Amino acid sequence: MTEGYKQPFAQRYKNMIAEPKCEEFLKNIEMPWMRFGFDISQTMPVKDWMKIPRTIRNTPDYMICADKFYFLEVKGCKDYLRMKIKDLESYKFWNGVYGGTCLFFIYSTLKKEQRIISYHKLMALIETQDFPVKIYPDPGLKKEYYEIPVNWIWKLKEQKIY
Repeated sequence: MTEGYKQPFAQRYKNMIAEPKCEEFLKNIEMPWMRFGFDISQTMPVKDWMKIPRTIRNTPDYMICADKFYFLEVKGCKDYLRMKIKDLESYKFWNGVYGGTCLFFIYSTLKKEQRIISYHKLMALIETQDFPVKIYPDPGLKKEYYEIPVNWIWKLKEQKIY
C-alpha cells in the first residue's frame, strides 16, 4: 500500500484521521471551538482553487477560545511531519492576526497521540535543525516540504490550552 503522502490528493482526503481526532480531543477537554478553514470535502476544480490567494487557501482549520484566542491547524502524520514551506509562510501570516496565535494539532498514527505546538516553537525547531527539504510526488506541483521526524516534535514542550 502506498504511503499516505504519496497518494493522489483525492485518495489522501478520503481517509482523514487527524481532524476527527482533534475534534474528539477538543470535546473531551470541553474547549470552545468552531470550524474556520475550508472543509476539504467542499472542493472545486484545481484551476479555480489556485486563483484564491495562498494565505486564504491555507486558513487554519479551527478557532478555539482557551485562556485566549487561537487558530488551530491540524496536521496528520505517521513517523514524519511533512510541512510544506509555502504553507508555513501562510501560517506566519495567521500567527498574530487579530491577536490570535497559530497552533498546530499534530496527530501521529504511529504514536496514536497528539501534540499541540505553537507556530513559534515549530519554526524554532526547523531553524535550528537540518531537516531535509524534499518535494511532494504530486505531478507538476513541485511542493517543497520539511521532513521532520515526529520524535523531534514530541521533544518540544507542548502548548497548554486547558
